[in-house]
Amino acid sequence: RREREREGEQGREGEDTVQERMDEEEYKFDAFDDGSSRMVGKHQEEKMMSFCTEYATKLREMEETLDASLIEVWDPFGDAVELFVEPMESAGLVDLVKTDNKVLGKVILVFSSLCLEMRKLSRIARKRFYAPFVLFGKEQKSGSLTEGDTQVKMGRLLPFLKELSDFVNRATDVVRNVIRQLASLYRDSNELFKNGFKSVHLESVYEHLGQLLADLSMLDEVCTQNNMLQQAWAMYKRMTKAMKGDASRYGTEEGEILKFEKFLMTLEARVFEGQIYATAVQQEFDFDKLVVVKKNKYFRAELLRALKTTLARIDARPERRTQSRQAEAYVRACALYGLYFHVFQDVSDKKLFKRVWDLHLTYPIMHVAGNVSWVPATFLTQRVQYMVKTIIKSTYSADNVGRELTKRFDQEFEAMVASSYREVAVWTARMESSLGNRADLRQMLDTRASLLLEGLRLAKEIAYLFKTFTLLHLKFRVQVKPSYVLRLCELVEQLKALQYTFYRRSGIVGESLSFIMQQVQFNLQSRFLPLKVRMESVTQKLTPANLDALASLTVLLQMLSGPSTPKRQIILRLCAERVFASGAIKEVDRAAVEAGLDQLRELSDMRRSVNDACNCSFMYWNMETLAFYFKSVYKNPARAPSLQYIFAALNDTNEYFEAAQYVEGAVFREEMVKGVRGHFEEHILKPLREKIEIDLRLQIHSHLKVSDRDPFRNGASDLSRFLRIPPLRLFDGFIDMRQCISSYLDATFYNLTTVALYDWKTYAEMRNLAKEKYGLVLSEFHLPGQTLEQGLDVLEIMRNIHIFVQRFNYNLNNQIFIEKMSESKSLNTINIRHIANSIRTHGAGIMNTTVNFTYLFLMRKFRVFSQFLYDDHIRSRLIKDTRFYRESRTELNNQYPFERADRFNKEIRRLGVSNTGITYLGKFRILITEIGNSLGYVRMIRSGGLRYISNAIKFVPDLRRIQKFTGMVEEEGLSNETKVAASNLDAVLENLMKNFTEGSEYFRILVKAFAKEFRNPSNIHLQTFYCIVPPLTINYVEYMLGLKDQLAKEAKRGGKDPGSFTDDGFAMGLVFILKLLNQLEEFDSLHWFQGTLDKLYRESAELRATMERKTKKSKEDGAVQSATMVFGRNQRYMKEFEMLRFSFNGARIFFRFDEEVEQPKEEKSADENAGEQPPPEQDSGSGGGPPPPPPPPPPM
Repeated sequence: RREREREGEQGREGEDTVQERMDEEEYKFDAFDDGSSRMVGKHQEEKMMSFCTEYATKLREMEETLDASLIEVWDPFGDAVELFVEPMESAGLVDLVKTDNKVLGKVILVFSSLCLEMRKLSRIARKRFYAPFVLFGKEQKSGSLTEGDTQVKMGRLLPFLKELSDFVNRATDVVRNVIRQLASLYRDSNELFKNGFKSVHLESVYEHLGQLLADLSMLDEVCTQNNMLQQAWAMYKRMTKAMKGDASRYGTEEGEILKFEKFLMTLEARVFEGQIYATAVQQEFDFDKLVVVKKNKYFRAELLRALKTTLARIDARPERRTQSRQAEAYVRACALYGLYFHVFQDVSDKKLFKRVWDLHLTYPIMHVAGNVSWVPATFLTQRVQYMVKTIIKSTYSADNVGRELTKRFDQEFEAMVASSYREVAVWTARMESSLGNRADLRQMLDTRASLLLEGLRLAKEIAYLFKTFTLLHLKFRVQVKPSYVLRLCELVEQLKALQYTFYRRSGIVGESLSFIMQQVQFNLQSRFLPLKVRMESVTQKLTPANLDALASLTVLLQMLSGPSTPKRQIILRLCAERVFASGAIKEVDRAAVEAGLDQLRELSDMRRSVNDACNCSFMYWNMETLAFYFKSVYKNPARAPSLQYIFAALNDTNEYFEAAQYVEGAVFREEMVKGVRGHFEEHILKPLREKIEIDLRLQIHSHLKVSDRDPFRNGASDLSRFLRIPPLRLFDGFIDMRQCISSYLDATFYNLTTVALYDWKTYAEMRNLAKEKYGLVLSEFHLPGQTLEQGLDVLEIMRNIHIFVQRFNYNLNNQIFIEKMSESKSLNTINIRHIANSIRTHGAGIMNTTVNFTYLFLMRKFRVFSQFLYDDHIRSRLIKDTRFYRESRTELNNQYPFERADRFNKEIRRLGVSNTGITYLGKFRILITEIGNSLGYVRMIRSGGLRYISNAIKFVPDLRRIQKFTGMVEEEGLSNETKVAASNLDAVLENLMKNFTEGSEYFRILVKAFAKEFRNPSNIHLQTFYCIVPPLTINYVEYMLGLKDQLAKEAKRGGKDPGSFTDDGFAMGLVFILKLLNQLEEFDSLHWFQGTLDKLYRESAELRATMERKTKKSKEDGAVQSATMVFGRNQRYMKEFEMLRFSFNGARIFFRFDEEVEQPKEEKSADENAGEQPPPEQDSGSGGGPPPPPPPPPPM
């Protein structure tokens, strides 16, 4: 019951809740809507929209403010995406020219197609044919042509020359067609001409015709101004004539060679003799009485009018702002005048010629390509020679006039560069600010259009200024002042700054360029549309001429309604010229229309025009300026960012290099990279890194006051500007100054730290300072760990081994070197542990290098050794002693007499002593000791290496079974990098195992290196060396007794040798030399040690007996003391001699091997010796083996 009651209550509560919800929904549905909620929501939406718009505007302003700085260069060659904004259209001319006036349509169609063809040919001439002719011969480092190679290059160039010949034929046909079409149009029998075309002036046709003829004349200059090309052509012709005499040898027939010669003669007449322009203008234009050109007075008048109109426009705008455009127009005028003169042979209009001639004083020279120039005075002198001779005075000198013009140009040059710099700075600032302006749309588009056109004009004027200046000085051989070189480089910087500003703003330019052209088209439509409406309103009253004008207006407006492509522009100009002839447009409006048409032409081709104007490929022919420019930039670090522009200009030459036909472009690139890097290294990188290193050192050691660093007195330069520049691109490579400086400082600091390990902290501070001051992140040294018992470094000993063997004594048994004397209270020692630590620091490769240095040291010592034994006194005495022993050995019981050796040791003092009291025999002993010390050092190096290897190989678990990691990695199928690592590990283990088990027998190597020459019969004076060993040992024993006496008495270290207890280098040296001379058996035959010790034992016994007798007979202490002292000295002498014998016999153990001394006829190859002998440095002229001791001096 309780559950049913609970369920009933829950059901009632649910019904109440549903009822409440229904009531609320009904209230909402029936509630009164006063619109307040909608107003509040709309207000909030507007506030949110305003906030988003304002926030987006601020973000855009921040982005533009924090965008790339003005000095940063965006690399168009390195970016993955580039905007292409030229208008495109697939419709043909026939589809575009649609009009009911069929005759007019045909005229427009014919001349528009001819203009497009002439435009295409002009571009092909400049882009295709200039580079190979200009570059030919520039790859020759010697500056002269070589037989064989030159003919091969000309052979590679023949297909290109055939292509050029075909191009000339095509251009000649087009010129002939244009002239005939114009002559056919402008003749009295033509109905179209009678009905109004008489007043139509097709200036655009004459402009394209003049441009094509100008390019042909410039092509003549390109072919004829390269002297090396002319010489190579002559060499190729001579080779062809030589082939004709023996055609079968070259796999051809004489008839084929004759055809080939005919082809070559055609090329020579048309190309190499500079007759391309002459071929075009001197051809026959009349055609079977159907087309009359020469006697067509209407066409003559029209051509003359077009020429005078061009000259009038040049005269009307002589200002400097449009010099490049006027210069181009003047070239076209000269080409048209040459055509006019050759077609009509008019010599009566002298004023016209004088007008053309005088303009060359304003535009004296034009750049063609590379270092090729087009001089108007030269062109007119060659092409209209009659007019020049008739009108121009005979006293005229082109060189004198050119020099005067050059001097006048020089006077204004710096002012012009400064003016262009100001204009570029203003334009760049406006481009960075005005393009982002969000003002009225029409005003914004007008601003952007004016900026783009102004930038293009500036680029053309700066390029014209640079080219004109350099060509004038080159052509007329006027010296360039050093200050002008920097101005020239500033012009290059301005050009690239303009180009990369265009590129940097290419996003906004591409966004707005189409709108700008549409606005220009709209402005033109607004001028022509009312005129069309007015003409259509009175169609029935129009004359045939006005009907043609109306049809032209219709086509014109159609052209303005689509993209501004080259086809539409040509048709647009032709139609506009027909409309102008009707007189329906006022002169003021006509100027505005022509300006609009010019704007359309430049805007539609803006990208290509800017790149052509800013192309600095001429820098290849002005490389001499780089050295001076780099010096200037280094002296003024504030100009460091401009290096980016110069390198960008150098990259433009790659376009020319790739166009070379006869050789790979890489040949030119490699040579240019080598030159540029050489200049950059010499004038910027090298002094920069040295100055930065010096600056770091001086600042770290500023507390020492090593130099005056007052910036107000000595000046200061911010070298970090160079390091803030991004890597400089040069063709396919980069020059990263930051990386170059970092690598240099890393190498310098590391090398100096390894030499002087105690300076590690100083170089660490310099490394930190380089990071703080210059932003250079240098590498940590990571030198191998060292012990506190490092001792002298093996590298330092190796470099100063001649000093080491003098200052240290060698102990044979303990393998230790002990310093003879020291300024401190302790002596340095060198043992195997020290050598092993040094090898661990520098690597095992230092061992062979050390043996090499020892080899060179021994060579020098053996020269002195040979000269000593060749001395007359020494040699004669040794020969006498040898003969004496051989004759008396039986009487002497086969023992060399001690008395004779002692007498030798004492009598040699007669030859003189040094300032320190050392005899010549003593010096010879020292020489042998130093040789022995060097051998002891080699022994210690080998022992240290074995200890290092044993420490390194102890991590290998089982030396008898070393597994190959390469096989295991290949089985697992791991990556190639892992395979390489495994292969390297196997090589390291194999090398360690080989060195651990075998080692390097350096003594055998040294004996083998020297023994051949020591045993040479020519060195007979060395064969008596074993006879000098007895007096040497006596000298050594006396020397050691003196050292030990000093050691016992604790003598002060000073002028004389300090005390010592060991000097086993003498024994090592003796055994080594006896082994080299193969005289160990001869020395053993002397029984020297045994005989001497027997003698000393006998004397000792006699002294002991004598001392005992004196002690019994005499009670005087003095006699006993004297006898005791003599006995004691004899005992020490005997003990020291016995120690020497032990050392001598111990040293002989190292040389117990049967060496194979190479004979001259049985020399092994260098490859066989490579694994046995360290590669010693050889004296010049020493052949394949080690150099012998020098020949002894001639007898005095």
